[in-house]
Amino acid sequence: MAYYLAETDDVAYEKMARQYVSEAGKLRQTSAVLDTEGYVKITYGKTRQEILDGVGVCEHARRMGAPFEAYAKNINKANKRLEQLQQVVPPDAVQ
Repeated sequence: MAYYLAETDDVAYEKMARQYVSEAGKLRQTSAVLDTEGYVKITYGKTRQEILDGVGVCEHARRMGAPFEAYAKNINKANKRLEQLQQVVPPDAVQ
């Protein structure tokens, strides 16, 4: 459910998506749960580091057996999110 909420890109679902994936992670750490956790971090990440943390979780999920296609989709999403963050940060704020 958390993955589908994150796919909407609607920030109104952020809290719910994070809560669902957190609860699922407490029950079990499967590649599907980790893939979803990473995707939620990527989608709703407020910082570059949080998005990259999501990529790391997705990489772990891929190594556990998550389909490469899912990983590739997540990486594409991460690239888009990182581009969006760059557009938000004023040029003089970059150090």
